[in-house]
Amino acid sequence: MFENFVIPGNAVAAVAAAEDAEVLSALKMAQQAGLKKAYLTGNKERVTALMRDLGMNPEGIEVLDAQDSVQASRLAVKLVREGRANLLMKGLVDSAILLKAVLNKEEGIMEGRRLSHAALMKVPGHKPFVIADGAVNIAPGVEEKIDIIENTLRLTRALGIDQPAVLLISAVEKISPKMQSTLDAQAIMAHYQNDKRLKAAGPMALDIAVSKEAARHKGYDNPLAGEGDILLMPNIESGNVLYKSLIHFAKAQAAALVLGAAAPIVMTSRSDTQDVKFHSILLSALMAAR
Repeated sequence: MFENFVIPGNAVAAVAAAEDAEVLSALKMAQQAGLKKAYLTGNKERVTALMRDLGMNPEGIEVLDAQDSVQASRLAVKLVREGRANLLMKGLVDSAILLKAVLNKEEGIMEGRRLSHAALMKVPGHKPFVIADGAVNIAPGVEEKIDIIENTLRLTRALGIDQPAVLLISAVEKISPKMQSTLDAQAIMAHYQNDKRLKAAGPMALDIAVSKEAARHKGYDNPLAGEGDILLMPNIESGNVLYKSLIHFAKAQAAALVLGAAAPIVMTSRSDTQDVKFHSILLSALMAAR
Protein backbone atom coordinates (compact mmCIF):
# COMPACT_ATOMS: atom_id res chain seq x y z
CA MET A 1 0.00 0.00 0.00
CA PHE A 2 2.54 2.61 1.13
CA GLU A 3 4.83 1.82 -1.78
CA ASN A 4 2.21 3.46 -4.01
CA PHE A 5 2.28 6.74 -2.07
CA VAL A 6 4.09 9.61 -3.78
CA ILE A 7 5.41 12.60 -1.85
CA PRO A 8 4.00 15.77 -3.46
CA GLY A 9 6.47 18.39 -4.58
CA ASN A 10 5.06 21.01 -2.21
CA ALA A 11 5.65 18.93 0.94
CA VAL A 12 7.95 20.63 3.46
CA ALA A 13 8.76 19.04 6.82
CA ALA A 14 9.67 20.74 10.09
CA VAL A 15 11.30 18.34 12.54
CA ALA A 16 11.37 19.37 16.20
CA ALA A 17 14.55 18.32 18.07
CA ALA A 18 15.98 16.47 15.09
CA GLU A 19 19.02 15.01 16.88
CA ASP A 20 17.57 11.47 16.60
CA ALA A 21 19.16 8.87 14.32
CA GLU A 22 15.95 6.88 13.70
CA VAL A 23 13.96 9.98 12.82
CA LEU A 24 16.70 11.20 10.48
CA SER A 25 16.93 7.74 8.89
CA ALA A 26 13.20 7.91 8.14
CA LEU A 27 13.67 11.42 6.78
CA LYS A 28 16.48 10.14 4.54
CA MET A 29 14.05 7.54 3.16
CA ALA A 30 11.55 10.35 2.57
CA GLN A 31 14.22 12.32 0.68
CA GLN A 32 14.79 9.30 -1.55
CA ALA A 33 11.00 9.10 -2.07
CA GLY A 34 10.81 12.72 -3.22
CA LEU A 35 10.84 15.03 -0.18
CA LYS A 36 12.73 18.07 -1.43
CA LYS A 37 12.66 20.44 1.56
CA ALA A 38 12.96 20.04 5.33
CA TYR A 39 13.81 22.20 8.33
CA LEU A 40 15.56 20.49 11.23
CA THR A 41 15.53 22.27 14.60
CA GLY A 42 17.72 21.29 17.52
CA ASN A 43 21.38 21.18 18.48
CA LYS A 44 22.92 22.13 15.14
CA GLU A 45 26.26 20.45 15.79
CA ARG A 46 24.68 17.10 16.77
CA VAL A 47 22.10 17.19 13.98
CA THR A 48 24.75 17.94 11.37
CA ALA A 49 27.01 15.17 12.70
CA LEU A 50 24.17 12.64 12.58
CA MET A 51 23.29 13.64 9.04
CA ARG A 52 26.89 13.11 8.03
CA ASP A 53 27.07 9.71 9.76
CA LEU A 54 23.85 8.60 8.02
CA GLY A 55 25.03 9.81 4.64
CA MET A 56 22.08 12.16 4.22
CA ASN A 57 21.91 14.49 1.27
CA PRO A 58 22.15 18.06 2.72
CA GLU A 59 20.48 19.57 -0.34
CA GLY A 60 17.14 21.09 0.58
CA ILE A 61 17.76 20.70 4.32
CA GLU A 62 18.17 23.69 6.63
CA VAL A 63 19.33 23.08 10.21
CA LEU A 64 18.16 25.70 12.71
CA ASP A 65 19.99 25.81 16.04
CA ALA A 66 17.97 25.58 19.28
CA GLN A 67 19.26 25.49 22.84
CA ASP A 68 16.85 22.80 24.07
CA SER A 69 13.81 20.72 23.07
CA VAL A 70 11.36 23.42 24.19
CA GLN A 71 12.92 26.02 21.90
CA ALA A 72 13.26 23.43 19.12
CA SER A 73 9.55 22.63 19.35
CA ARG A 74 8.54 26.28 19.33
CA LEU A 75 10.75 26.93 16.33
CA ALA A 76 9.36 23.98 14.36
CA VAL A 77 5.78 25.06 15.16
CA LYS A 78 6.63 28.62 14.10
CA LEU A 79 7.78 27.33 10.71
CA VAL A 80 4.36 25.74 10.21
CA ARG A 81 2.51 28.82 11.49
CA GLU A 82 4.39 31.03 9.06
CA GLY A 83 3.63 28.72 6.15
CA ARG A 84 7.24 27.70 5.55
CA ALA A 85 6.46 24.05 6.39
CA ASN A 86 3.26 22.05 6.01
CA LEU A 87 3.98 18.98 8.11
CA LEU A 88 5.42 18.74 11.61
CA MET A 89 7.46 15.83 12.95
CA LYS A 90 8.49 14.87 16.45
CA GLY A 91 12.17 14.19 16.99
CA LEU A 92 14.03 13.67 20.27
CA VAL A 93 11.44 15.46 22.40
CA ASP A 94 8.68 14.42 24.78
CA SER A 95 5.29 14.47 23.11
CA ALA A 96 3.95 16.72 25.86
CA ILE A 97 6.54 19.40 25.09
CA LEU A 98 5.80 19.36 21.37
CA LEU A 99 2.04 19.39 21.90
CA LYS A 100 2.34 22.28 24.33
CA ALA A 101 3.91 24.32 21.54
CA VAL A 102 1.19 23.21 19.12
CA LEU A 103 -1.59 24.12 21.58
CA ASN A 104 -0.17 27.51 22.59
CA LYS A 105 -3.00 30.04 22.12
CA GLU A 106 -0.73 32.85 20.91
CA GLU A 107 1.97 30.97 19.02
CA GLY A 108 0.49 27.54 18.29
CA ILE A 109 -1.10 26.02 15.20
CA MET A 110 -4.45 24.71 16.41
CA GLU A 111 -7.12 24.63 13.74
CA GLY A 112 -9.76 22.14 14.88
CA ARG A 113 -11.53 21.81 18.20
CA ARG A 114 -9.14 19.18 19.54
CA LEU A 115 -6.20 17.00 18.58
CA SER A 116 -6.64 13.32 17.87
CA HIS A 117 -4.52 10.40 16.74
CA ALA A 118 -5.11 8.27 13.67
CA ALA A 119 -3.26 5.18 12.48
CA LEU A 120 -3.64 3.90 8.92
CA MET A 121 -3.21 0.12 8.99
CA LYS A 122 -2.68 -2.46 6.27
CA VAL A 123 -3.10 -5.99 7.58
CA PRO A 124 -2.35 -8.85 5.17
CA GLY A 125 -5.57 -10.07 3.57
CA HIS A 126 -7.66 -7.10 4.69
CA LYS A 127 -8.56 -3.71 3.23
CA PRO A 128 -6.74 -0.71 4.76
CA PHE A 129 -8.47 1.02 7.65
CA VAL A 130 -7.84 3.79 10.17
CA ILE A 131 -7.77 3.30 13.97
CA ALA A 132 -8.86 6.39 15.93
CA ASP A 133 -7.83 7.26 18.65
CA GLY A 134 -5.10 5.21 20.25
CA ALA A 135 -2.68 7.83 21.56
CA VAL A 136 -4.13 11.25 22.44
CA ASN A 137 -7.68 11.25 23.90
CA ILE A 138 -7.83 9.01 26.97
CA ALA A 139 -11.54 8.52 27.68
CA PRO A 140 -13.46 10.56 25.10
CA GLY A 141 -17.15 11.24 25.53
CA VAL A 142 -19.66 11.78 22.74
CA GLU A 143 -18.53 15.32 21.89
CA GLU A 144 -14.87 14.30 21.87
CA LYS A 145 -15.61 11.26 19.70
CA ILE A 146 -17.43 13.43 17.18
CA ASP A 147 -14.36 15.69 17.04
CA ILE A 148 -12.18 12.60 16.48
CA ILE A 149 -14.43 11.50 13.62
CA GLU A 150 -14.34 14.98 12.06
CA ASN A 151 -10.54 15.03 12.21
CA THR A 152 -10.30 11.55 10.71
CA LEU A 153 -12.67 12.41 7.86
CA ARG A 154 -10.06 14.89 6.64
CA LEU A 155 -7.56 12.04 6.47
CA THR A 156 -9.86 9.69 4.56
CA ARG A 157 -10.68 12.48 2.10
CA ALA A 158 -6.95 12.88 1.45
CA LEU A 159 -6.86 9.14 0.74
CA GLY A 160 -9.61 9.54 -1.83
CA ILE A 161 -12.38 7.91 0.23
CA ASP A 162 -15.45 10.06 -0.41
CA GLN A 163 -17.95 8.40 1.94
CA PRO A 164 -16.02 6.34 4.51
CA ALA A 165 -17.64 3.65 6.61
CA VAL A 166 -17.20 4.66 10.27
CA LEU A 167 -17.67 1.74 12.66
CA LEU A 168 -18.23 2.54 16.35
CA ILE A 169 -16.38 -0.18 18.21
CA SER A 170 -17.62 -1.70 21.46
CA ALA A 171 -17.77 -5.21 22.93
CA VAL A 172 -21.36 -5.86 21.82
CA GLU A 173 -23.88 -4.78 19.20
CA LYS A 174 -26.78 -4.00 21.51
CA ILE A 175 -27.31 -0.83 23.52
CA SER A 176 -26.58 -1.47 27.20
CA PRO A 177 -26.93 1.09 30.01
CA LYS A 178 -24.06 -0.73 31.72
CA MET A 179 -21.66 -0.19 28.82
CA GLN A 180 -20.91 3.48 28.12
CA SER A 181 -19.43 2.86 24.68
CA THR A 182 -22.80 1.54 23.45
CA LEU A 183 -24.59 4.64 24.73
CA ASP A 184 -21.97 6.84 23.07
CA ALA A 185 -22.45 4.94 19.82
CA GLN A 186 -26.20 5.46 20.00
CA ALA A 187 -25.73 9.23 20.41
CA ILE A 188 -23.14 9.41 17.62
CA MET A 189 -25.41 7.48 15.26
CA ALA A 190 -28.18 10.00 15.96
CA HIS A 191 -25.77 12.89 15.32
CA TYR A 192 -24.74 11.57 11.89
CA GLN A 193 -28.05 10.03 10.76
CA ASN A 194 -28.56 12.56 7.93
CA ASP A 195 -24.90 13.26 7.16
CA LYS A 196 -23.98 12.18 3.62
CA ARG A 197 -20.23 12.58 4.18
CA LEU A 198 -19.98 9.19 5.85
CA LYS A 199 -21.75 5.92 6.58
CA ALA A 200 -21.84 5.02 10.27
CA ALA A 201 -22.73 1.83 12.13
CA GLY A 202 -22.52 0.85 15.76
CA PRO A 203 -22.12 -0.20 18.39
CA MET A 204 -20.20 -3.05 16.80
CA ALA A 205 -17.80 -5.63 18.22
CA LEU A 206 -14.39 -5.85 16.55
CA ASP A 207 -14.94 -9.31 15.03
CA ILE A 208 -18.00 -8.07 13.13
CA ALA A 209 -16.25 -4.84 12.20
CA VAL A 210 -13.45 -6.68 10.40
CA SER A 211 -15.16 -9.86 9.21
CA LYS A 212 -18.32 -10.37 7.15
CA GLU A 213 -18.12 -14.07 8.00
CA ALA A 214 -18.23 -13.28 11.71
CA ALA A 215 -21.25 -11.06 11.08
CA ARG A 216 -23.07 -13.88 9.26
CA HIS A 217 -22.31 -16.35 12.04
CA LYS A 218 -23.67 -13.94 14.64
CA GLY A 219 -26.72 -13.00 12.56
CA TYR A 220 -25.69 -9.37 12.30
CA ASP A 221 -27.27 -7.93 9.16
CA ASN A 222 -25.50 -4.72 8.21
CA PRO A 223 -23.75 -4.06 4.88
CA LEU A 224 -20.98 -2.15 6.66
CA ALA A 225 -19.85 -5.21 8.64
CA GLY A 226 -16.29 -6.06 7.62
CA GLU A 227 -16.09 -2.91 5.49
CA GLY A 228 -14.84 -0.29 7.95
CA ASP A 229 -12.66 2.55 6.71
CA ILE A 230 -12.49 4.11 10.20
CA LEU A 231 -12.67 2.13 13.43
CA LEU A 232 -13.63 4.54 16.20
CA MET A 233 -12.30 2.97 19.39
CA PRO A 234 -14.10 3.44 22.73
CA ASN A 235 -10.99 4.62 24.62
CA ILE A 236 -7.23 5.04 24.36
CA GLU A 237 -6.46 1.62 25.86
CA SER A 238 -8.42 -0.30 23.24
CA GLY A 239 -7.04 1.79 20.39
CA ASN A 240 -3.45 1.50 21.61
CA VAL A 241 -3.65 -2.25 22.20
CA LEU A 242 -5.22 -2.88 18.79
CA TYR A 243 -2.60 -0.75 17.01
CA LYS A 244 0.36 -2.44 18.69
CA SER A 245 -1.15 -5.93 18.44
CA LEU A 246 -1.60 -5.58 14.69
CA ILE A 247 2.00 -4.43 14.25
CA HIS A 248 3.66 -6.99 16.50
CA PHE A 249 1.42 -10.03 16.00
CA ALA A 250 -0.05 -9.51 12.51
CA LYS A 251 2.97 -7.76 10.94
CA ALA A 252 0.76 -4.93 9.74
CA GLN A 253 2.10 -1.94 7.85
CA ALA A 254 1.24 1.28 9.62
CA ALA A 255 1.44 5.06 9.50
CA ALA A 256 0.42 7.25 12.43
CA LEU A 257 -0.19 10.96 12.80
CA VAL A 258 -1.92 13.54 14.96
CA LEU A 259 -4.77 15.52 13.40
CA GLY A 260 -6.57 18.73 14.33
CA ALA A 261 -3.72 21.21 13.92
CA ALA A 262 -2.97 23.41 10.93
CA ALA A 263 -0.62 20.68 9.70
CA PRO A 264 -0.46 16.92 10.19
CA ILE A 265 1.93 15.90 12.97
CA VAL A 266 4.15 12.82 12.73
CA MET A 267 4.28 11.73 16.35
CA THR A 268 5.21 8.06 16.36
CA SER A 269 6.11 5.88 19.34
CA ARG A 270 9.75 5.38 20.27
CA SER A 271 9.22 1.64 19.66
CA ASP A 272 7.84 2.19 16.17
CA THR A 273 10.08 0.91 13.40
CA GLN A 274 11.89 3.05 10.88
CA ASP A 275 9.34 1.90 8.30
CA VAL A 276 6.43 3.13 10.42
CA LYS A 277 8.14 6.51 10.80
CA PHE A 278 8.79 6.66 7.05
CA HIS A 279 5.22 5.64 6.21
CA SER A 280 3.98 8.31 8.61
CA ILE A 281 5.97 10.96 6.75
CA LEU A 282 4.51 9.71 3.46
CA LEU A 283 0.96 9.87 4.78
CA SER A 284 1.46 13.29 6.38
CA ALA A 285 2.98 14.67 3.17
CA LEU A 286 0.03 13.35 1.19
CA MET A 287 -2.43 14.94 3.61
CA ALA A 288 -0.52 18.23 3.76
CA ALA A 289 -0.70 18.56 -0.01
CA ARG A 290 -4.50 18.22 0.05
